[in-house]
Amino acid sequence: MSRVKSLISMSPLKISLGYLVFGILWVPATDLLLAALFTAQAPPTAIGLAKSWTFIALSAVLIYLLSTIHRQQMSTAQTKLRAANEQLQVLHRVFRHNIRNDINVIQGYAEILTERLDCETDRDHARAVQQTAEGITAISEKLKMLENVDPTLSDEHVVDLVEIVKSEVEHAGSGNLAVDITTDLPSRAWVECDESIRYAVREVLENAVRHNEKSLRQIHISLDRTDGAVSLDIEDNGPGIPDAELRSLDAGEETALVHASSVGLWLVRWVSQLHDGRVQFDTEDSSGTTVSFEFQAGSRTTLLDAEASVNDRIEAVAD
Repeated sequence: MSRVKSLISMSPLKISLGYLVFGILWVPATDLLLAALFTAQAPPTAIGLAKSWTFIALSAVLIYLLSTIHRQQMSTAQTKLRAANEQLQVLHRVFRHNIRNDINVIQGYAEILTERLDCETDRDHARAVQQTAEGITAISEKLKMLENVDPTLSDEHVVDLVEIVKSEVEHAGSGNLAVDITTDLPSRAWVECDESIRYAVREVLENAVRHNEKSLRQIHISLDRTDGAVSLDIEDNGPGIPDAELRSLDAGEETALVHASSVGLWLVRWVSQLHDGRVQFDTEDSSGTTVSFEFQAGSRTTLLDAEASVNDRIEAVAD
């Protein structure tokens, strides 16, 4: 692997010279070999060699020019990427610390005003300020999750999606709201992800609970393994995702009509894509929303599932 990286990092001049030397040696060597193996093949002539070497020299010049242009483009792109990354880090730190501290101050004073104001209308206004501040704080917490996502995931890194789902189901049902969560899960399902994938599952479950005003929030979770993939479906009986936010996700970019409320959906999409997964939001059914994930099955899935199946049968016999 290190040799491959060293070859890729070679300068355009070294690449072109290497190709030139290889071509100059290759042409007469192959002509002589063919002449020795086949009597009908004539030995190389000076004109033939000059013609071939001229073509190789011109090709080396072309390779040098194209490699130089590509190297310059890559250097420019890396410079822009580093600058954009620095800007994002600065903005992230400002948002996470400075702005968040100011929001906490606003939230505290709004809470004090809510308790001290006599006019109900004024108290409603203070509560609106408080709720808005809480929303901004929630966005900060969602952005913090992205710091724990590793985009350089190894194919050998696998996690049990069933265990993650069970953990997040327990977390979603621990609140004060009435939630009925049913599951259809196998014993195990290993996928090529890291632990950060739980943030996507958690966000979907929290949305299904938080944005549902029914007296009983119903959620059904099913997981299936087919053809080297693991699919996870989360269905709820909520009002559905607004069309404007879905159009933004389908287009792959934020629009002027989409506000901070879609940050959670973008988090789900980003985390899934960083793990070579796919996510789809289906709101055609008027009874709620279905969020469907699909991930690559872990390389150890077959062996581990076989082991889990044996353990399940042993437990069944023991019972």
